[in-house]
Amino acid sequence: MNTPSQSVNSLLSSLKSTVELLIQFRGDSLTTKYGAIERLRLAILAILSHGLKQTSGDLYEQLWQLIVRLNANSQRYIHLLQDIYHKENIRLSVEQWIDQSVISQCLSQQLSCADNDNDLLQQYYD
Repeated sequence: MNTPSQSVNSLLSSLKSTVELLIQFRGDSLTTKYGAIERLRLAILAILSHGLKQTSGDLYEQLWQLIVRLNANSQRYIHLLQDIYHKENIRLSVEQWIDQSVISQCLSQQLSCADNDNDLLQQYYD
């Protein structure tokens, strides 16, 4: 996903430039024709996986567990997770969560609970 040498600044810069492009050229053709959602997804995946503790499990399995824990206390978001969960393809579940969170403009709200949960951050991140 990302390399250990990739800095937090470069990860955030990539996300920022993609968002700026989206804002500058609003419209459906940008998101569908030029893959803006895919670019956002890749930038967000790189950020979420940066510093993630590597266990013996799959990266996407770890991210899915984190996503479920982030949203466990929200009835609104737990329904989203149930709708997109693919037991046989966790990667697809993670990607759809990012896509739907970006499209519905609730990604920051879902991630905000991690700010106040040091146990969660220590469990998943170095």
